[in-house]
Amino acid sequence: EDGTVSGVVYNEMQGALATPDAQLQNALSRAMFPDTAYGFVSGGDPASIPALTYEKYVRVYRRHYSADNCCITLYGKMDMADKLARLDKDYLSKMPKTAARPRLTMQDEQPGAFVELPYYTDQPKPDEVQCALAWYTGAFADRERQLGVEILLGALLSTNSSPLKAALLAEQLGADIDIGFDDSTLQPTLELLLRGATVDSARKFAPAVRKAVDELLKTGIPHDLLLAALNEAEFASLERPGSLPDGVLDAINAATGWLHTGDAALLLHTDKLFAALRSKLEEYGLSQDVTRLEVADTEQLAFLYQDRISVLLGTLNDLDYKLDRARYMLNNEDGKGCSPVSSGRPLEPGGNVRSRWMAIRVATRDRTRG
Repeated sequence: EDGTVSGVVYNEMQGALATPDAQLQNALSRAMFPDTAYGFVSGGDPASIPALTYEKYVRVYRRHYSADNCCITLYGKMDMADKLARLDKDYLSKMPKTAARPRLTMQDEQPGAFVELPYYTDQPKPDEVQCALAWYTGAFADRERQLGVEILLGALLSTNSSPLKAALLAEQLGADIDIGFDDSTLQPTLELLLRGATVDSARKFAPAVRKAVDELLKTGIPHDLLLAALNEAEFASLERPGSLPDGVLDAINAATGWLHTGDAALLLHTDKLFAALRSKLEEYGLSQDVTRLEVADTEQLAFLYQDRISVLLGTLNDLDYKLDRARYMLNNEDGKGCSPVSSGRPLEPGGNVRSRWMAIRVATRDRTRG
């Protein structure tokens, strides 16, 4: 023995973790998911691979590779009963069954933390730093929320002229800013990556993001910008760009939905999500005169109507009720709502449940009363 460590998987993972991007992603995963499987390198950490024994390997295999812990996708036109019978006879009935299916655990959200680490590259540049910020974006099962995050990212950060990215690039903290959003995990995460920074500018990145977001919250996001981002996301979902065949992509989506929620069809009907986001305002006849949507804070959802009436909806709870009451007030039904010359701040409590509370503030062109 010469003391060297080798092997196919070991060498592959050494190469996979050699890039600065991979090292940074690995550090982010460990920081955000210290107590769950997401904090580990899925392909194996080279530092731990030599310690893997055959007995450990078999133990993991027996725990996870069982008939009641697999998702089988059949794609195409076929005699489904015949195929299921053959699967059961030749495979599933012969596989061991476990007492309980292994479940992924939820990570308690970690408080904000600052982690600094060196990275290794074959072509180092003096004083070049990469800085990443990461956030949890809720639960995988909340598909409307995750789609909303995707649409917001498209509207705010997809190009250099997008509002948030333009504001951040104007600070001249680095060469470029990239987005990372993975909504296929049990706890989806959003990442902003600042490339080509220095040690000093990297420390200014988080405050710059906070400042830019605060400014956006003050002005709101233009309705047409959000609509364009929604259209683009919907088109991409229908076009299915990339090299994966439809059957393979559907199998991946089916397995992902089944793994996290037990519903294999959850990700196969995204058209319903897009339709739901579009229909709400249209359903209540408000979309034509909506001049701005304010959705960055999911606890304080709001929209600006006719560029003068601010409608605060709060959370998504009881949204149908709130929009129905908003329509009543904004359309001035029975003369009890907001007329073209109204001012003040009429309230519509709608019951004792806080989630159903909404408010309407009517502004004149030169001042706000309320």
